[in-house]
Amino acid sequence: ATWCVFVFLLVSFVYSVDVSPEWVPTGEYPHPASAIKVTISLYQENLHQLEDLFWDRSNPKSERYAQYLTKYEIANIVAPRRTSEKKVREWLISQEIKENQIESIDTHDALFVYGTVRTFEKIFNVKYEIFQHHQVSEKQIYRSRVAYSLPTDIAAHIQLVSGIQDFPPLMRHNRKNNIRKPVDLDRKPVNAPTVFIDSVNGRSQSPGSTVVVTASYACPTGTTNCVNQIQVTVTSNNKNIKFMHTTAMAASSSSSVFYIPVEFYVPLNVSAVGLDSNMNTVTPTVYWSYPVVVNPHVVPQTLWDLYKMSGNPLVTNPNATQSVVEFEQQYYSPSDLQAFFVLMGLPSAPVTEVGPNNSSMPGGEANLDIQWIMAMAPGAPTFFWSIKASSTAEIDHILTWCYEMEAYDNPPLVNSLSYGMTEGNVDKYLGAGYLNRTNTELQKLALQGLTIIIADGDTGSNDIGPPPMSQTSCYPSHPDWPSDSAYVTSIGSTFITPLAERICYIPNGADCLSNPLGEVTVSVDMGMTWTTGGGFSNVTPRPSYQNAIVNNYLTNSTSLVPPASYFNQNGRAYADAVTVGHNLEVVLDSSLVAIDGTSASAPIFAGMVTVLNDARLNAGKAPLGFITPLMYQTYSDAPACWNDITVGHNKCGAYGWAPVCCETGYTATVGWDPVSGVGSPNIAALREYVLSLP
Repeated sequence: ATWCVFVFLLVSFVYSVDVSPEWVPTGEYPHPASAIKVTISLYQENLHQLEDLFWDRSNPKSERYAQYLTKYEIANIVAPRRTSEKKVREWLISQEIKENQIESIDTHDALFVYGTVRTFEKIFNVKYEIFQHHQVSEKQIYRSRVAYSLPTDIAAHIQLVSGIQDFPPLMRHNRKNNIRKPVDLDRKPVNAPTVFIDSVNGRSQSPGSTVVVTASYACPTGTTNCVNQIQVTVTSNNKNIKFMHTTAMAASSSSSVFYIPVEFYVPLNVSAVGLDSNMNTVTPTVYWSYPVVVNPHVVPQTLWDLYKMSGNPLVTNPNATQSVVEFEQQYYSPSDLQAFFVLMGLPSAPVTEVGPNNSSMPGGEANLDIQWIMAMAPGAPTFFWSIKASSTAEIDHILTWCYEMEAYDNPPLVNSLSYGMTEGNVDKYLGAGYLNRTNTELQKLALQGLTIIIADGDTGSNDIGPPPMSQTSCYPSHPDWPSDSAYVTSIGSTFITPLAERICYIPNGADCLSNPLGEVTVSVDMGMTWTTGGGFSNVTPRPSYQNAIVNNYLTNSTSLVPPASYFNQNGRAYADAVTVGHNLEVVLDSSLVAIDGTSASAPIFAGMVTVLNDARLNAGKAPLGFITPLMYQTYSDAPACWNDITVGHNKCGAYGWAPVCCETGYTATVGWDPVSGVGSPNIAALREYVLSLP
């Protein structure tokens, strides 16, 4: 007789781990009974069908435009087989997880699992440690450097597990103080009297046309008081504009602070020199590396006029809802919001809080977001959506928000997020498949008629800065995600100036100080301390709604287009549009401050979309939903809907507060470009256009 022997092996699928340099192990371990949450994303089905439906309902030329689906109809398309969820649940319960510790969402393609460190270490064969953020020491997370593993039969149902070995980035934040600091403040001994410019502030927190410069000096070893006075000079950086002001004051080796009156909008060079008691020069002249511009602060009415919002753009339809989404325990102050309404002459409106909000600890990011989205859509019902964390050691990310939105009945129609990281680091630090899964979830939200606005970053086309949020090299380009997702609307930043035409900057051009106010894109060497984003995705193909306009840019702007080796010409191109992102007045801790960032531009644009939704809803029409294809269609059909931004580029960035400019980036030009997209909006023209659609 012949005997067959079968040997059964318990096979596991093991996932790799990349520890983000943003997070540093403390050498400590969480208590085994510490409560934590793990999110399990199940494989979905029929994604090609979802894709076809998405584009069909988002295309303004389609007969089924704006005929959205409910989340339950979407779930019927993409949800895994019920056996998948059932099998994963049964496996978790067999591993000492109770039924009431497992939450499902309505679309049945994700599970939130609550347990302890001890339990999850056993289930996933990992070892949790305490990691601390390298810059923000109070930010800690529990993560494992040991890769998690799953039984092979269970791994077949699970696309992604979050909360074990993913290292979420801290979100980009706005810039409250427009202060520039040099790259190296670690001074070496000097051989001769030397003056240093320590910082330049082109926008003091009190409105006014003043540049604040701090300067100091150093003497050779063994000598003191080698400089009696420091003289600071500011001169026009623009050859068409004449301006100069010089101020001298007693020198200090620690720091001397100069308040120098200047003219609004003039790009300025800053220099300093050391003098002796007889006002003779005793040091070489030192120059600040980049120009600085001083602009007036911006209030809502400024932008209502700039973007032709017809006086007071009051929202009257109760279904024209909007939200700002906050991560990392960023909270807003209701009292600051009410003070903002009073100071800006705005009507009060209801705010629905989803998730935690500690109003005693307001953040500049959260206050900016909610104040300015409500300023641009006065009266609109607004959500403050704070991503909840089960402990201070938990930091959630955009996929968590997507799942929360899908579980919420009647979620807000327009959503502003200031969130992002370098595209190439997404799957590396958040888990293989994270980018594609999040794109799918964004697609599902948009197919329900929701608009998702993403700030496109403050570090230029090269995403210059510390990893994983950014990159340290200038070449090739480093696209920013999710602003380069094909399923969101990507918004960059401008600042207001009368020097808004190219002729204002060329030698023997024109003195444009008396011109009407316009916009140029934000960049370090345009006088700002940061640079707006924009570029081409290396992962996501260019969607069809962009083809004509982007091909026109690539073929007709060849002198401005970077080398082919720098970027993926076939990738999803962004930004889609721009709004002002400089000097926005915000009430924070009962005081007025001015704040910068694409994280200001995103809620500003979102509020304007709410105004357009209000018009459509009052006319008995559907909301705009995924608005990006419509934006490109209007650019073709009705170019007056957009203000073309033709000055600026995004080759610069900042490593922390240290300005960095690369040789390569994208340049604003006539027509669409990756810096300004289709331009800034003309709401009066857009309102007329969107009301003409079904």
